[in-house]
Amino acid sequence: MLDRIITAGEINDLAEILDVAASDYWYQHYRFGLPSDSYAKRIGKEAILTLIINAVIPFLFFYGRQQGLAFLCEKSLYWMEKCRPESNRIIRGWQDSGWEACNAGETQALLHLKKNYCDYKKCVNCGIGQYLLRQPCKTL
Repeated sequence: MLDRIITAGEINDLAEILDVAASDYWYQHYRFGLPSDSYAKRIGKEAILTLIINAVIPFLFFYGRQQGLAFLCEKSLYWMEKCRPESNRIIRGWQDSGWEACNAGETQALLHLKKNYCDYKKCVNCGIGQYLLRQPCKTL
């Protein structure tokens, strides 16, 4: 599978690699030993995108760095820029504050800032926090 990921050209190629269905057993089971209605159980498109953004691309970047393969790091960054922005509670919070992400790379950056700066109230160590703190106070 690693070889398929490394040789993939675009995000859609990654999505095809990850678009898998459960084995026949799981078509008729939801839990071990307990039969359920029969239907194909597949991973959804949103779950595939989440895996690509949060697992495949970061792993590929790490692997490229460890192996000294700069083209894999560049491909990872390219893919992150080509993935649409994530949508979750934290990203919606940034949007409500006026910070709009254009791609998954930017949403990952915003998630990093929240986790490492906002959550610890390290505003003076954050570029966005510094920018906001320099703004003139609005009087009522």
